Order: sequence, then C-alpha cells, then structure tokens
Amino acid sequence: MFANADRALSGLVFSALLSALTLGYALWLILSRLVLLRRPTTPLAVRRVRVQRGLLTRSYLETESTPRRWIPVHFDPALLTLPTPTTVEAHGNPRKHRLVAVRTGDTVLYPSGRVRPTEPPAAAPTTPPPPTPWNGHRACPANSAWTPPRPSRPPWSACSGPPSTAAASRAGSARPR
Repeated sequence: MFANADRALSGLVFSALLSALTLGYALWLILSRLVLLRRPTTPLAVRRVRVQRGLLTRSYLETESTPRRWIPVHFDPALLTLPTPTTVEAHGNPRKHRLVAVRTGDTVLYPSGRVRPTEPPAAAPTTPPPPTPWNGHRACPANSAWTPPRPSRPPWSACSGPPSTAAASRAGSARPR
C-alpha cells in the first residue's frame, strides 16, 4: 500500500516540478522580451534575409551599416511587405546587445535568438534574381498577359490513347457468357 502511494506521490512531484520549470521559462521569455521595448530606439537600415535548411525557415534582418549584424526575428506577415533596404527603429544596439527588438511601423518584431556577428549558414536574400533567358518567366509581374508555353502533349503519355482503353478491351473479352 505504501509503495503505491510513494509511486503516485513521486509522479505528482515530477509533474509539478516540470510544470513549474516550464512556467518559469515562459515567464523569463516574456519578461526579457518586454524589457527590450524599454531600451532607447535607434534608426537602423536593414534588409530581410530568409534562411531555409530543409523544412526549417528562419527570418533575419541584416544591418546595412558596418560591421554587419544579423538579427533573427520571429516571422510576421509585415516581413513580406518590408521594402529592401528600409529604415526601422531598433530597441537596443545590435553591436552591443545580444537581443534586439525591431519596430517597423506599428509592428514589433521580437528576436528569436541572439544577434549574430557572422552570416547565417545558407543565407539567401529574398529579392528575386534579375531576369535571364532561363528564368524570364519567373521575373514577370503577376498581372502580365504572358504565360509560359505548355507542352503539346503530357510527357507521360507515350501512346496515342489513354492506358485504360487497352485494359477495358481485354476485360470486356474475358467476360463469361
């Protein structure tokens, strides 16, 4: 009887300890991010950089001033409409502080990690490449009338008729009378 009570009590203690640690970490994240907004703001010229490694995609704001810094931010739809380069208000100095929040218009972009002094691995700018003879159809605006040429027949149709025609003719002849 006491062994079962001891086992149940240790399960409750473990659950309570895990909940307390999770709650403490969440409070630390919230409070540390709110403290960022109390720092003095400085104008900062940045551009958005998207890094994709497999299924993981991260957004960074790269400073235009030297030495360059990369500020990782949580995704917000305002990032998609951010012109390149643009001037934003940074809460903190990216050269001195590990965490920097960025305000663009009325949207605050909170950091998703510490400021990087080096370029993130596999960094790719979000600006489209210039049009070339090979990617010209991708560089056209969405409302243009030009569409890429379509093939005359699908590449998977090797014979003149659909593959189900031959199977149907064989199935019809094998019917019992």
